[in-house]
Amino acid sequence: MEKPEQSSINALQDEMISNELLKSKNKHLKNWHTSRSVVAAMQNTKAYHMHLTVLSDQKANIVIAASSIIISVSISQLGRFDGILSYALIVITFFTTFALLFAILSVAPVFNKTQRKMTTESKGFNPLFFGHFSDITLDEYRQKMLDTLQDNDKLYDSMILDIYQMGGVLKHQKFKYLSLSYKIFFVGILIGLVMFILSIFFN
Repeated sequence: MEKPEQSSINALQDEMISNELLKSKNKHLKNWHTSRSVVAAMQNTKAYHMHLTVLSDQKANIVIAASSIIISVSISQLGRFDGILSYALIVITFFTTFALLFAILSVAPVFNKTQRKMTTESKGFNPLFFGHFSDITLDEYRQKMLDTLQDNDKLYDSMILDIYQMGGVLKHQKFKYLSLSYKIFFVGILIGLVMFILSIFFN
């Protein structure tokens, strides 16, 4: 027959073990929810940047289409006008040509040919970016990805680097050239319109 003191001790030990298991379970659940929250935040941020990329390409396509039509019409009509009207067409053609070029630059893929070949040991190597992992072999890429996926810190770092590089392309290429394209297009149309109005009053 078990003594009352021994029963109390066993009950206390069982309660302590239960509390430790509960704390361990709660900690695991907290880490699991934190991990899911981080991944969700990263995915939402990347999706937003992808949306901005698509939006910038759509806006660039608008300028490309409009500029192409205006340039074609202006060149075909140059011989039919003289004086201020002919200069107005030349100005519009000149500005819209540059607007077209900058719009094309905003959607054109850019590869830095002077950049050295990336390896898995290179500083800033991103296994999520094709411009980096395309320089290494399949076995190297597989091993790098497995190492990254097995370590949350490495995975988060790669996702952060991927988002940062996307933001750099958006700011320094797409929106930079797109902004210049729209400004040049607007200035050219405005100057051409003013010259057309002046031709009405002076002819």
